[in-house]
Amino acid sequence: MVCRPMNVSAPHLASHRPPVPSAGPCWCRNPLSPALLRWNRRLEDLARPHAVNETALADGLRDLERLGPAGHGPAYWLSAARLTELTLWCAGAYADHCEIAAAGDLLANPRRILIHDRTRQRILIKQRHCRLSDQMVRAGTGGRGPGGWMPGPDDLETVESPLLPYLEARLAVSGALQGWYLEHVRTRMRQVVDTAAFLAAWSLASMEDLHARLRHASPARRAFIESQFCRFDLRLFDILGRNLSGLPGALPRHILADPAASATHAPTDAVGLSIEERCTP
Repeated sequence: MVCRPMNVSAPHLASHRPPVPSAGPCWCRNPLSPALLRWNRRLEDLARPHAVNETALADGLRDLERLGPAGHGPAYWLSAARLTELTLWCAGAYADHCEIAAAGDLLANPRRILIHDRTRQRILIKQRHCRLSDQMVRAGTGGRGPGGWMPGPDDLETVESPLLPYLEARLAVSGALQGWYLEHVRTRMRQVVDTAAFLAAWSLASMEDLHARLRHASPARRAFIESQFCRFDLRLFDILGRNLSGLPGALPRHILADPAASATHAPTDAVGLSIEERCTP
């Protein structure tokens, strides 16, 4: 998927465009392995509105999983959290800019589904943005009449889940991160769904449509509409990057799970801290 330029021609929305990080972490001295260090540097290069897209994020996930968690300690899962933060930021920006299909690809539309055509002993790849019935008709096998065949649920195999659910599940089963952080991820995933559903219900197909609707709205209606946007930022992405680029011992203790304690809630000494404070050593 190619990331289309985000339209920020509307003056009242321009100030809410996802910010470009001013200065990334200094990776001069750090406890990371050379491979994980290079991976985080590449991730920094993606943290710009016109650089990040699903393909680049999926490539980052593939490269991270090739490294694997063995031998990297908590730095591996904090790196995975950074990838999750960047993916959430991208999905939120897509939803805010009426890129509903692109947001759905990150959140709900599987990246790869196989169709097991048992009648012809073959495997097809489902076209991602096409109805299954239309694809089967074009393949010459669709229809319910004589000789026609339509795959059922047992004939479909999801081999690559959408990025955000996959990343959230990986972080959850790792046991490396606090439950409050995982819930913070899930809350923002739900916000992307809510924003996309809100804009879709208004039949807004583009930023131009949204701008026109807002231009003629009353101040109260405009405030209500704008309150539905995600408007995510990269604060946690940057904070985790600064943690990882520091010296040994600088990892954030309030986000890493304590194997000897329950990870459902933040530790007692983290109560009352902001999200950013919990992610800072």
